[in-house]
Amino acid sequence: MPPCALRTERYGPASDPAPCHRLSAPDGSGVRVIETGAAWVEVLVPDREGRLANVTLAHRAPRAYRTNRAYLGAVVGRTAGRIGGARYELDGRRVALPANEGRHHLHGGPDGWHRRRWRTVARGSDASSAWVEMALASPDGDQGHPGRAEVRVRYVWTVRHELLVHIRVRADAPLIANPTHHATWNLAGEGRGSVHGHRLSVAADAVAETASDRVATGRRRSLDGSSLDLRRPRTIGSVVPDAPPLAAFPGDVDHAFLLEDGGVEGVPGLAREAAFLEEPASGRTLTVRTGEPCLQVYTGSGLDGSAVGPSGAPYPRGAGVALEPQRLPLAFDPDGWTVRPGEERSWSAAFAFGVAGPRR
Repeated sequence: MPPCALRTERYGPASDPAPCHRLSAPDGSGVRVIETGAAWVEVLVPDREGRLANVTLAHRAPRAYRTNRAYLGAVVGRTAGRIGGARYELDGRRVALPANEGRHHLHGGPDGWHRRRWRTVARGSDASSAWVEMALASPDGDQGHPGRAEVRVRYVWTVRHELLVHIRVRADAPLIANPTHHATWNLAGEGRGSVHGHRLSVAADAVAETASDRVATGRRRSLDGSSLDLRRPRTIGSVVPDAPPLAAFPGDVDHAFLLEDGGVEGVPGLAREAAFLEEPASGRTLTVRTGEPCLQVYTGSGLDGSAVGPSGAPYPRGAGVALEPQRLPLAFDPDGWTVRPGEERSWSAAFAFGVAGPRR
């Protein structure tokens, strides 16, 4: 069998091209990555008949990543999720941040890592995988955050149709960091309808309670008897959150699921399955493994049709589902977000694709 391959291409229309790394297996499956946002613009995987389709939502034009409000396929940082009131305390110092969702700070702020130009620092391939590594320097004061952060993200595509992600953060002064990867999936293929018919399970017995503005209160909410209980697979469209603001919209989820046996950091924890997603018609499946204690599940309630994918189709509400492994919300564990000088904190996840048997 020929080895995996890595090559540089162009992504986007001729009027707005961007350099792109393609990591591919011999069967044609693989991932394409651009440097803006270190974003995935294509993840090609087969269905049960062996037909390849791109299953990640992406912007059709590279320029859209420079004004990206949907975070499609990008690394989110310095902090994923919402920081209430756009402020926090670190070592007794009050830190004020720019607010970009009402009065709150969301996903690293208005000019977060998802809009930055990352630098490719390493890449390669062998018989079983292909990989690329990108780096970003986040300066002291970046989006209001103190401390300089040196960040690296490494992506690996394997012949087993696994997409491995490893993010490392180093600090020169005390700072907080909680990065994640904001891939948004539609296993039928990007631009091919909503994900309400996908079946989803999440290995969590509780979610982080939130106020009406979706900011975590610091309290756990048991999933026993809740519509959000996904310990057994259910169609996304059957989930009706039992609290505002999403309760009026079946299939809308934007919740931090607190994973069972959470808190194991790093690569060894990748053996733990956090979530399983299946699209019955194509048979494509996605298993998410991580060592992080939390999985943010977001079913695209903020998509409004303004983002247009590579297929030319706009993305309306519910066009994809994001499964974002990360640390517990800041209200639960501020120390878990803190990186000290000389430390290196890491975040890892594996997205493993497969196929289910014939549809019954």
